[in-house]
Amino acid sequence: IGVIPLVCGWWLDLCSLAMFDATLKDREASLQAAPWTLMFIHWLVGMVYVYYFASFILLLREVLRPGVLWFLKNLNDPDFSPV
Repeated sequence: IGVIPLVCGWWLDLCSLAMFDATLKDREASLQAAPWTLMFIHWLVGMVYVYYFASFILLLREVLRPGVLWFLKNLNDPDFSPV
């Protein structure tokens, strides 16, 4: 619940800087002004991204034939063990 969504949020932010006409200096100023708020926003954006990515994978599993996504674990499999 912690680090991966935060990294995804920051990565999306860095990749979309040009789209919002922002610079790294702008992000640095925002981070210095309100660090916890900025971290929470990036975490929230990352959580939304992870949720939609997982939903997309579940949708692909329904549409594609079995075995196409063999390299991704199926969480709905009764024999699935995350450990």
